[in-house]
Amino acid sequence: MNNSAKELNFSIEGEGPNLVLIHGFLESNRMWDPLKLEEDFQCIKIELPGHGESKITNPERTIAFMAECIKSTLDSLKIEEFSLIGHSLGGYVALEFASLFGLTGKLILLHSNFWEDDAQKKIDRQRVANIVLKNKNLFLNEALPALFIQPKKHFSVINNLLLEAKKMTANAIAESSLSMQNRKDHRSTLEKFSSEISIIQGEMDRLVPHEKMREMLDGLENKILIIPKTGHMGQHENTDLIRSSILTLLA
Repeated sequence: MNNSAKELNFSIEGEGPNLVLIHGFLESNRMWDPLKLEEDFQCIKIELPGHGESKITNPERTIAFMAECIKSTLDSLKIEEFSLIGHSLGGYVALEFASLFGLTGKLILLHSNFWEDDAQKKIDRQRVANIVLKNKNLFLNEALPALFIQPKKHFSVINNLLLEAKKMTANAIAESSLSMQNRKDHRSTLEKFSSEISIIQGEMDRLVPHEKMREMLDGLENKILIIPKTGHMGQHENTDLIRSSILTLLA
């Protein structure tokens, strides 16, 4: 496949150092809006295969394919030096990018992790793919509110997320779920880039419990910031503290 066939939808906003932003599963570039990072950086927001306006599919069902698409998109823009932030699935892609192509700046994992799915989680990813192919809206209506600690408090945000996610095809959602199922462990990547890769974690994140994160970080020197009273969607749940944490880690 040539590079042009791997170029994703993107937007560029703001002025300053280059900052590449990679959204999470079922999201689009709009997830970054509350953080207003374009006030401090030139933000290159990229939409993953099948998400937002990126029409490319992920036939390989791998995180590596997504990382290669990010690289092709940045190459087309002639952007060579940048920092990276990846939210959830976007964090997996950012780590794979670092492993394949190296880093020229810093990398922040936002509500993400670096280890391979365990056996049960792999089964769950397959189950998600199966459910989505049968009833996409049923899955989305259950999955998206569960990302928030207080879903009723964020009703309008969740409604907007649902409207966007429902534009995705069932195949694109299933492909993304299976890509996460197939991803590899990146402990060695954190070890290699110990001063460049840092983590922002929600204290109440049910998908990535901070206790497990601290356990998995044992023996590693990467920085971690735990955000109190926050789940998996800190950009909405605790916007100001997430923004200030990002600015601190990228300073």
